[in-house]
Amino acid sequence: MTETVHYLSAPCAPPDSSPALENTAVAHCCEVWERTRRQAREAGNGVVVSRVAGHKAFQKSLPPLTGRENIQNFIACVAHGMLIGAILSPDGARLLYAAQVAMAAAHSPATQPKTSGK
Repeated sequence: MTETVHYLSAPCAPPDSSPALENTAVAHCCEVWERTRRQAREAGNGVVVSRVAGHKAFQKSLPPLTGRENIQNFIACVAHGMLIGAILSPDGARLLYAAQVAMAAAHSPATQPKTSGK
């Protein structure tokens, strides 16, 4: 049984600034990314260290690859993350491939063990 993850956090920017932020999963990932980068900067880290911390936090906040809706939200988050620079292209390609495999697995009928016909 799979369970869809529901996000309760508010968007990190007004929805009219980016239609993608109307998706609560995307908004959650963006909020985590921005908050982590800000906290790293406030802790005295440089821009590069702060961005790396933000990248890691964004990826950790992605929805699980279970269930159709979560997989769709995962794809939306990865695509948006690539557009805003929260996910680097090589990581994005790898994550999108994982989502493709998960979606194919979610759509395939459960395989049943073959029984002998004796």
